[in-house]
Order: sequence, then structure tokens, then C-alpha cells
Amino acid sequence: MTAPRFSVVIPVYNERGTIEKLLARVQAVPLAKEIVVVDDPGLLGPIDRGEADVVYGSRFLGGPHRVLLFWHYVGNRLLTTLSNVFTNLNLSDVWTCYKVFRAEVLRDITLREDRFGFEAEVTAKIARGRWRIYEVPISYHGRTYAEGKKITWKDGIRGVWCTVRYGLFS
Repeated sequence: MTAPRFSVVIPVYNERGTIEKLLARVQAVPLAKEIVVVDDPGLLGPIDRGEADVVYGSRFLGGPHRVLLFWHYVGNRLLTTLSNVFTNLNLSDVWTCYKVFRAEVLRDITLREDRFGFEAEVTAKIARGRWRIYEVPISYHGRTYAEGKKITWKDGIRGVWCTVRYGLFS
């Protein structure tokens, strides 16, 4: 099997009636790709209601979650606090993978990072652009290392470096 060259993200908020036809059309395109389907009224709601330009999902605002490793939690809190210092935001979970953007937000920023530094870069650039940010609780089922978790202390060091870099120089 060929590794995917493209990621196709399909938001399907309230589109149950058309999703099968849409997926069939995307699958028929002869390219190596992964297809990500997102149907999440919680993340899309603030944008849909016109209250936000960017929505972050937070594992720490009371949604159901699998208990995380203590030092990962501490590392996340430290990195999020450092990011908040540089961005003057009060986010509770910068290093969440759950983010939704209005298209114009992504068109207006240039991103360089492709790994753990992405979170710091995109957050700094969104804060600098004065976009309206909303945060909502998410449910989260974290993985153990045996289940495929790959993050290490090296990613934390990269997170600090990127937070400082993009916080000061982006």
C-alpha cells in the first residue's frame, strides 16, 4: 500500500444525507490519500454561530477523558502557560490536536512547522492576527506508549523552543 501523499479533511457537520456520495467521489480520485471525516457539533458550533474564527478543543475543561500520564499533564500545563505568556491568551490546552479554523484564518497565515512545533506556531500567529478564539471541552481517549503514543521529552524541548521563537519573532 502506498503511503498517503494528501490528507483530505471533510467537515460533515449536519451533512449525514450527502456524506456517502461525497466520500465515494473523493475515494474515486486516483491519488494516494487519507480521508479524515469530522462531525463534531462542539468544535464547529462557535464558528457556525459567528462567535469565533478559531476553536480549540480542550482536554482540561471537563469533558470525559482517559486518565493521562502525570508528567505529560505537567508538561502540557507548562507549555500551555509559556504559550499564554507570549500570546497573552488564556487557553487551557494549546497542545490539543483538536482545532477548527475558518478558511480565511489559514489563508492569512504562513505555517512552517510540521511536527510538535505546529501548535506553538499556529497559536502565536493566530494571537498576533487577533482572530476570535473559542475553547470548548472535548472527550479524549489518550494512548499509552504500547498503544502507539510517540511523544517524548524531546518534543517538549522542541515545544519550548518553538513557543519562544514564534512568540517573539513570528
